[in-house]
Amino acid sequence: MRVKVRCLAPKYARGEYEFHGFEEVFNWLVKIRGLLRGDVGSHLYMLAKDGRVGRALTTRYDMEIQSNFYDYFLASEVARRVGLLSRKMGTLEDVINPNLNVALSFAKALDEEVLKRGS
Repeated sequence: MRVKVRCLAPKYARGEYEFHGFEEVFNWLVKIRGLLRGDVGSHLYMLAKDGRVGRALTTRYDMEIQSNFYDYFLASEVARRVGLLSRKMGTLEDVINPNLNVALSFAKALDEEVLKRGS
């Protein structure tokens, strides 16, 4: 598995990076000051299900993330299993848990699944 990140802002994180697992991406994302805790899990989930996080642009950061591995069904199943994704009470809307420990559990569980599949 290969994940490529192109970061234009913040200035201290500017550059192009390559990672080989979701946990490595998690560790990089948590170092970005100004990135909301909920955004870390959300970015990981989007990356796992779609293979990319489009240009995430705010006043504080500007980055694109792409992965050569993605699986919508696996991402959803793992996200629900570890508690990253849950249904909003009384609706059919899904909600991302902003807890960083849950996002880390999601990243680790995905890395294990990818390793099992040999991707």
